[in-house]
Amino acid sequence: MLLAAASLGLAGCSTASTGNAGGDDANNPQPSAAPTFDFSTIKPDPKVEAMVPAEVKERGVLRNGASTSYAPAEFLLDDGTTPTGYEVDMVKAIALTMGLDDGTTTTEAFGALLPKIGTTYDLGASSFTVTPERVANYDMLAYMRMGSLFAVAKGNPQGFDPKDICGKTVGVQTGTLQETELLPKLSKQCEASGKPPVDIQKEELLSNVFPKVISGQYQAMLADDPVTSYYVKQTRGQMEQIGQILDPSPIGIVVDNKNQQLSAAIKAAMDSLLASGKMREIMDNYGAGAGLYDAVELKTSEAK
Repeated sequence: MLLAAASLGLAGCSTASTGNAGGDDANNPQPSAAPTFDFSTIKPDPKVEAMVPAEVKERGVLRNGASTSYAPAEFLLDDGTTPTGYEVDMVKAIALTMGLDDGTTTTEAFGALLPKIGTTYDLGASSFTVTPERVANYDMLAYMRMGSLFAVAKGNPQGFDPKDICGKTVGVQTGTLQETELLPKLSKQCEASGKPPVDIQKEELLSNVFPKVISGQYQAMLADDPVTSYYVKQTRGQMEQIGQILDPSPIGIVVDNKNQQLSAAIKAAMDSLLASGKMREIMDNYGAGAGLYDAVELKTSEAK
């Protein structure tokens, strides 16, 4: 779950120039291919179409910004420029449900993304965790719950115990909930019980964490549960998941809270896709549908 630190926009995810780590290298397992979805099956919903703001309808395109280094939610294909993933597909499906021509995703550095919502981008679908700090400044459309899951080298050669990580070396991507909140919390619990803190090793790209787990430099890694599962598959048997899913939290799309009409239209489109089963079809295509909500929850600080 990508989560800004002290300021809402500060995080360490990659830009397009660094996001693709090469899907053919099992020791550097950034996915290079993605499932395909038949968008011809998505039809405009007249009730949703009537809710779309005039400026968006006139433009005909719903613009999304995302940090495209977080498979399977958003990542780049082999060409190093084409975004894909379940949130990328979701944005396109939302746009088509709204009666628009397209929903596009542009690669953006995570730290620069939030300030551009409402200007450069209509929305941000980039694995955002719903937090009180974010809801105080943006509308958030929560659509799923996602937890955290450890992975280790195949066979767990270093005997990593996810129930006792004190003093262990754990790799994590900067700017994620795991880096800013979960691992620091677990580390403080270790110190409070007189044990050594967790040795938290931070990497700009998640794809840089996995080779170091495989080589033994890191004893384990921690990421969102569907992300961990997806990347483990990319290592072709060199890694395995371990332990239970930790601290599930809501994930949502970010919209400018000054544009309540757009928030309502996007929510209605997402609810329409949920009701038709198309949202689940998109999520299940990437093996990420387990935490999907039955209906979208709008989190806003704006008075109705």
